[in-house]
Amino acid sequence: MAAELGITGETLRTWVRKDNTGQQAPVTRNGSGPESPTEEPAQLRDENARMLRGEEESS
Repeated sequence: MAAELGITGETLRTWVRKDNTGQQAPVTRNGSGPESPTEEPAQLRDENARMLRGEEESS
């Protein structure tokens, strides 16, 4: 399974252990997770808007 995902077996084991213990390890570009569950969608909307503006400017 790990090979299909393009990750090492140890990475997969770490993810499974964290999931089984109820820990969350959010992965974001800046290395920090959202402060609250409602903050993440807002951050994603902002990032999408910035990306769309960048695409419009380069067209």
